[in-house]
Amino acid sequence: MATVLVVDDDATNREFLRTLLVHRGHQVCEAADGESALSLAGREPPDAVITDVLMPGMDGYELARLLRSMPATSHVPIAFSTAHYARHEIANLARACGVQDVIVKPAHPRVVLTALDSLLRMVPATLAPVATVEEFADEHRQALKSKLFQKAEALGLSEGRLRAIVQSTRAGVALAHEDGSATYVNDRLAEITGRTRKSLLRLGWLSCVEESDRDRLRATILQGVQAQGSELRVRTALDEERWLSVRLYPVREGCPERIMVVIDDATEAVRAQRRLAGLESREAGLRRDVARLTDLLGETQRVTRAGQWDMDPQTGVIELSPGLRDLLRLPGEPVRTDLLWQRVHPDDLDRAKDMAHRTLRTGQPQVVELRVADLDGVVHSLIVSCRISAAAQEDGLRARTLWGVTQDVTEVAEEQIRLQMRADWRAQRRVQDRMQLAMFPRDVPEVAGVELAAAYMAAPDRLDIGGDWYDFVPWQGGVVMVVGDVAGHEHVATAVMGPVRAVLRGYAMEDPDPTRILARLNRFVLASYHDDTYITALVAYYDPHTRRLTVANAGHPAPLLAHFDSAEVLPRVTSFAEPGPALGILADAPFSAVQTTLDPGTALCAYTDGLTDFPVDLSAAAHGRLAEAAATAYLRAMLEEPSVVPIAQRLVDGIARGMLPSASTRDDACLAVLRVPH
Repeated sequence: MATVLVVDDDATNREFLRTLLVHRGHQVCEAADGESALSLAGREPPDAVITDVLMPGMDGYELARLLRSMPATSHVPIAFSTAHYARHEIANLARACGVQDVIVKPAHPRVVLTALDSLLRMVPATLAPVATVEEFADEHRQALKSKLFQKAEALGLSEGRLRAIVQSTRAGVALAHEDGSATYVNDRLAEITGRTRKSLLRLGWLSCVEESDRDRLRATILQGVQAQGSELRVRTALDEERWLSVRLYPVREGCPERIMVVIDDATEAVRAQRRLAGLESREAGLRRDVARLTDLLGETQRVTRAGQWDMDPQTGVIELSPGLRDLLRLPGEPVRTDLLWQRVHPDDLDRAKDMAHRTLRTGQPQVVELRVADLDGVVHSLIVSCRISAAAQEDGLRARTLWGVTQDVTEVAEEQIRLQMRADWRAQRRVQDRMQLAMFPRDVPEVAGVELAAAYMAAPDRLDIGGDWYDFVPWQGGVVMVVGDVAGHEHVATAVMGPVRAVLRGYAMEDPDPTRILARLNRFVLASYHDDTYITALVAYYDPHTRRLTVANAGHPAPLLAHFDSAEVLPRVTSFAEPGPALGILADAPFSAVQTTLDPGTALCAYTDGLTDFPVDLSAAAHGRLAEAAATAYLRAMLEEPSVVPIAQRLVDGIARGMLPSASTRDDACLAVLRVPH
């Protein structure tokens, strides 16, 4: 391992040599100038020196001669490293300085290592002697003279080439000082401005620019041209409107002028740019219009569930708009007509094909309604229009193609069906309601000493007719109140309810006793209906003279007794007359009666199960709700201002509102009230 002194004012060159030599196993000392290198070598002589030639201060020549003159370093081999001389140009100077080798930069690492190995193998006795000062000066002058001639010749050649380039370029060129005064202009600049080269010297080249642009150009020059240059678009001062592109570049070295001006005639470029800007503006406007129309069309098609299609009859290919593809769940690529025909309803297929053929044959637009299944199997009702469009072909002929718009009217069609069904349902309901109401008493009879009221509430969303009914039959100053329910719906229940009500009414007019009425009615049902028909009924007889109430219950919900004592507390509501066997089940069914005396202010409330089955609730809680609703309604009716509406009727209305707040029920319901006034 040897110690090598590397001397170079360029840090990159020192780094290159240090890295290379250290990798080879040598120790490297570095110096950036001759003075530092001489000091290092004096303190600790190296085994070899590689030094640059041209350095600020002490150059490589002087460093090498001084190292040779010092006893401590006279034996150290030296190599020059230079980028300014060829090897043969500096060989004599190197020998005059006692330098053994020359490395021409940039050098390959192998060249550097070979030269160093050669230096290290030298022995002090073989080192070349240092020439005298006169000999060194003579060699130095010869080397400088040779190099000067080379540089002058190269400079002349470069100048000739540059002048040829500047004179032949299509751009006007001028060299100017920092105040804008031109010292050189080429022929092209005179041609562009229509003036002589002499008139353009000094500030004459600025006079060909329009005054406002002249001030702007001069201000840019006086502020100093940026390193990256500046470009200005100016107008000429000529009568004809012309534009010039002026580019200003700084001249860094080798020229007394500091600014190079490059001028091009930009008139056509400006006009083209204006035309292009106008075209771009119109294009941007058209793009905005197209985008707006596209958005409007897309939104319209989305809202109306519509889309566009195009078909080539020759290839049998149909292209669908994105909205129509999404509507029918079809793939994004074009669809063949034979595949699309498979999705058309069989009953509509001939109509679809005939639409296309007729349009091609007559050229007249066609509109048809079709049913088409999407990929999910959902059938869509579509209105399809079909029209002719002409497309130019390469051979100059005109080929007919088809296009049209398709709208999904499935929801409209379904809504029309629903509306028609609803209208039919309402018409049928009105007929059934009239039939049902015809079976009820037209008017509630007036009986002295008692208030009577009733209400029938039909299930609004059902077309079947229920078998619920109520009735009041006056008898010798008293009244028989009946509430019943024929099991089931449909017309069978109504057909049974009509005769049963009439028969029961006849029985009550003969004998008002509730138990005998139910027994006779039970025999009638068993004798008349041999299927699974059964009936629940509540029969109550009230005598106003004795205020005695007799109630018999055949499988019917137990009625309620509401007692109004004071406006300070809720009326007491109790269940009364628990049910016995229903009618039409047992031939010898026993029917018992419950009797009580009704005090003034007491009301009997009888009802059918439709009142407590909404919402569906068959528990005791439903009957508790009914008792609470009855108490609340009775108190409210008693506290209201007197009116023509009897308290019994207000009680019926209040209970109905409390139990059916939405005025809707799943089942028919009847409610009848018998009240003893104060």
